[in-house]
Amino acid sequence: MRMRAKVGSVVVTTGMLVLAVMTGANDSAEAAAPSVSPLRTWINIAVPDFPNAIEFRAAFTGLLSPQQVNLEFGVIPLHSCNGGTVHLARLPGQSTAVWRWEPAEGEEIPLGGTVWWRWRVVDIDGSIHASETRQMVWTDRRFEWRSYTRDELTVHWHGKYPDFGENLVTYLESQLEAIALIETTRRPVNVFVYENAFDAGPSALLERDRMNPYRPYNTVVSVIAEEFQGAELTALVHELAHLAVQDRGFNCFSGLPHWLDEGLATFAEGGMSEEMRRAFAEQRLFEQFIPLRSLDSPFSPDPRESALWYAQSYDIVEFLKNVFGWYGVGLLIDAFKDGRTVDQALRHSYSFGVDEIERLWRRYRDLPELAPHRPNRE
Repeated sequence: MRMRAKVGSVVVTTGMLVLAVMTGANDSAEAAAPSVSPLRTWINIAVPDFPNAIEFRAAFTGLLSPQQVNLEFGVIPLHSCNGGTVHLARLPGQSTAVWRWEPAEGEEIPLGGTVWWRWRVVDIDGSIHASETRQMVWTDRRFEWRSYTRDELTVHWHGKYPDFGENLVTYLESQLEAIALIETTRRPVNVFVYENAFDAGPSALLERDRMNPYRPYNTVVSVIAEEFQGAELTALVHELAHLAVQDRGFNCFSGLPHWLDEGLATFAEGGMSEEMRRAFAEQRLFEQFIPLRSLDSPFSPDPRESALWYAQSYDIVEFLKNVFGWYGVGLLIDAFKDGRTVDQALRHSYSFGVDEIERLWRRYRDLPELAPHRPNRE
């Protein structure tokens, strides 16, 4: 696990202390201690201040004179190679302590996510005492939530009709069946549906090109109309397809190429939009499609360019599906799960590398051959 040590100035209050901190890299010296005794507490709670912070509070008993108090805490991700980041707050010795965690940008706590914490105290005689690890679920308590679960997919909603969650799950799963990947084992997915973007906050997924900050936790925050229509619904289907592919292909070495990941997600949402079709037709007219190796890079932020990139990615995935079948696409995703490069994964699944696949796709779509001077970088 990676660990972050937090140090800084102390403000002492009546019977308790509050620590204001800076962030730096450090290791936990106590982690290497030969023995750790149980730490007794008569207060050991986490108080949520949604959506801004969590305040950890503790009062210790059975100690001679605490010399140092450490608080370890973090959020448990579903997709992580090291168990997630462990945050370490170091406080001077006191029998009572308060720590307020205000996550920095990029450290958003996902709705429905599990927050864990543990206190470690060094006493005056050098003995180390650790409390049991406790957990809490991060929820938005401003609303009364309903929930509906089917096949590892849970929709949480408020302010809509009673069957909204069941109907939305039915719709979403019918869309995901289009990519024929949900038959594999899936981890639980949580979708939180708000009534408006203001309540949902900045982490809501409202459009396809928006990066979901909660993807490592299989969680999506969205705003969906009761009529199941609009760009927000398209973005939700697109993101759930990413989660389904992530569940099957996640590895600790590299991700799927963008053209495969985005092509599958576009397939799930129903294929090319009108904007994508226009961009694809224009590029077909001018014969200036993007080299497949370049589609392995993050997509352009320019809407006109990204429309073409999505369209071409979708068309290549459709080609793979039509020629090799969904079973072959599944084998390709499994090959990436083993940490193979794009060339290695394609050769493992289809016996063709990147350039050969691009040539086959061009021939399949009656496009001009690749330029003969283009190097074959295998």
